[in-house]
Amino acid sequence: MISSISFFPDTECYGEGYNKLCQYAGTLSDLKMVGSYGDAEHYKLKTEEGYFQTYNMLLFSQSEDNCTLMGFTTCNSFTGIFRFNSNKLRIIVKLEEIEIGAGESIELESFYIGFGNKNRLLSDFGRIIGKNHKKLPVANIPTGWCSWLVYGPNISERDIRNNLNAIKKIGLDLKYIQIDDGYQEYMGDWLSQTDKFKTPLKKLCQDITDSGFEPAIWVAPFIAERDSGLFSEHPDWFVKDMDGQPLSSDKCSFGGWRRGPWYMLDGSHPEARAHLTKLFKTLREERKIKYFKLDANMWGALPFGVRHQKNTTSVQAYKVGMQAILDGAGLTVLFLVAMHRCGLLSGLYTE
Repeated sequence: MISSISFFPDTECYGEGYNKLCQYAGTLSDLKMVGSYGDAEHYKLKTEEGYFQTYNMLLFSQSEDNCTLMGFTTCNSFTGIFRFNSNKLRIIVKLEEIEIGAGESIELESFYIGFGNKNRLLSDFGRIIGKNHKKLPVANIPTGWCSWLVYGPNISERDIRNNLNAIKKIGLDLKYIQIDDGYQEYMGDWLSQTDKFKTPLKKLCQDITDSGFEPAIWVAPFIAERDSGLFSEHPDWFVKDMDGQPLSSDKCSFGGWRRGPWYMLDGSHPEARAHLTKLFKTLREERKIKYFKLDANMWGALPFGVRHQKNTTSVQAYKVGMQAILDGAGLTVLFLVAMHRCGLLSGLYTE
């Protein structure tokens, strides 16, 4: 049994963020954010004054062969948090105020601690996570063209067709033609299209197939804007504030990078899950899409607001929401996850 571990203030540290856009690196006395989207600064996740905060994994390196790695190797129900400074280390399992009745028990997350060579520790840690959370198989590395990298959200049917024709004419060895953010009329209405797409998207997808490629599409399944049909018709499907009203993203976090504020679809709501299953079943069967770029997934797992299902954590709500997506799309499609909650990737979809 380990009773204590001591480090010097200049010990190198590395920690994971709540989402993949944020990591932390530096020393025990001076840890800095890597990237521009900090968990506390950008997403407004709560921290404790006087402590650095990382999630899921924390690595201390006194030398290449003298390292200590601590981390949670499961993420079934709860978020694992590390809070530390030069004097203290606190390892926290965030229960999100779930109620535990007399005589009841809950299963916490599995925890790993190892000492020695950095590469060996990271390899062991990853292997155990892979054992606990089986990932979906991927037969081949996908190749394709994505409209976002050229046009951002300002895309049209003409843009898609011009690039499709150019790729075919040049003879590029690509498989997928991905229609990214900008095709939909509103965030949340993923079967809709703007007036820049004159041809129904179902027909455009068929034309992509007829040209010898496969259609791919961008979807942000856990968000919707106020004017969307999804939110207007089903406000009860979204995470609520303390007054029972749909929780706006600008009231708890940042408002959203485009067409905000957003509202967070509640994976714990059975009708919201049925919607996700039907949506992806439609995209798969009617539009013949086998490649989905999922974005803003973190919004299905942010620990804010009140969920429909009592005693359900943000992790649990996200996982059943993702399972609903898989139920609709099937296990033979490919998911590229553009923005996810770090500890929840394995076992649900493949990046």
